[in-house]
Amino acid sequence: REQNKDPFEIYTILKTLGEGSFGKVYKVENKYNKEVRAMKVINKLSYTMSEEEEAEILKEINILKSLDHPNILKIYEYYDLDRKLVIISELCT
Repeated sequence: REQNKDPFEIYTILKTLGEGSFGKVYKVENKYNKEVRAMKVINKLSYTMSEEEEAEILKEINILKSLDHPNILKIYEYYDLDRKLVIISELCT
């Protein structure tokens, strides 16, 4: 978990890929190593999440983060911010 960092200082948003009821997905580029990734931003305020639901989401993210398989979306990192949950994953085009 990268709680003490601001993902918007690390990644540049290149374009919006999609928008749903819980948040948005962006195509982003890491400012330091130029890797292109997907960034999913979930607004915690627009969806009232119980502590149990949030714990389950974080548990699932950690499980996915530990997996490495060509048929499973790779999650590289996530940021649990006060008002947002930001997930950085591979970009599937």
